Amino acid sequence: MMREYSNEDDCTKEKTNLVKSENVEADNYLEMEHLTYLAKLISMTERENHHLNSIKLIDDIIELHNDRKGNKLLWNDNWQDKIIDRDLQSIFKKIDEMVSEFGGLEAYKDIVGESPYDPTEPVCGYSAQNIFKLMTEGEYAVDPVKMAKTGKINGNQFAEKLEHLNSSNNYVALINDHRLGHMFLVDIPSTNRERVGYIYQSDLGDGALPALKIADWLKSRGKESINVNKLKKFLNDEFTMLPENEQKGLIAEIFDLNKDIDSVKSGKIKKDKAVDIYLREYDINDFISNVEKLKTKLA
Repeated sequence: MMREYSNEDDCTKEKTNLVKSENVEADNYLEMEHLTYLAKLISMTERENHHLNSIKLIDDIIELHNDRKGNKLLWNDNWQDKIIDRDLQSIFKKIDEMVSEFGGLEAYKDIVGESPYDPTEPVCGYSAQNIFKLMTEGEYAVDPVKMAKTGKINGNQFAEKLEHLNSSNNYVALINDHRLGHMFLVDIPSTNRERVGYIYQSDLGDGALPALKIADWLKSRGKESINVNKLKKFLNDEFTMLPENEQKGLIAEIFDLNKDIDSVKSGKIKKDKAVDIYLREYDINDFISNVEKLKTKLA
């Protein structure tokens, strides 16, 4: 039924109001679109900034590792002091004393096979625990050995905790996988999207995984994120119940430099062993500051 108007002015007013209403709806829609775009842009900027920081930090760790002095500062079992307070003079004095006990440098090299003054390759525990200190230490020293013993959780508990992490915060997990005979670190940065992790690791190759140098990993796979759902699946108690090929495929995807399934030694996986995890929040500014302070000691 067509609406009747008492006069032409009423008709004109209604049409004007209708146009205004449509314009308001259009403006509201555009405003919502704009706000949504800004939220996405902020989220992308935050992720990009963290990713750029992470890449810079990884490159700095590689630089420290390859440096004669930096190597000794990084890979050390002095847990009671802050990593930035490690003293190069004391470190090299201990090396001098050790060399003297062997009867000199040449005698040492004949027996051990390398010079103790040269940069060394850290075992998996050394790399994971020392980078954990580097990431988490602020005002006080952090002892990763003690902390991992007192606050450890298993893989299933880790999966539950991941569901409730504050998306605005950064977290790091120190993981001792007794099944593989391997210790590694997972950086879990803040994000407004799906959680991802970045793995820090090295390996002597005595367990289920092949030998791996820390710098080789960091230069390539260390800058590549891993979906935390895959990590949760690997750390779950039921992982060892999966078909062998599925186990090897997941291990290779997460840990092997070339994601080569044939490099995984499934016969060395100890299915009856546990996974110990220590999860902690960290401040990216502390991480950056600690790395920069170590770099100043290289001069």
